[in-house]
Amino acid sequence: MDPKSITAFPASYYTDDGEWAKRDGMTLRDYFAAQAINGLMAMIAAGKHDLSHLDGSTQEERLAVAGYRVADAMLAARE
Repeated sequence: MDPKSITAFPASYYTDDGEWAKRDGMTLRDYFAAQAINGLMAMIAAGKHDLSHLDGSTQEERLAVAGYRVADAMLAARE
């Protein structure tokens, strides 16, 4: 299974029509990236990290790039 296709927080539920439905949830990669971005934002705010070396024209774009790099490293470490 491709590690980038693993999902976090899948859910099963009944719809308003009483039908059983399933939702895959977000990908584990997206979850890891979101968690990494929180930590990176704290480090940037504390003046302990700089993302100016990354691709992206805005701080937000560079933050997203960094978050997904960390997420990909976390997925690779699971193998």
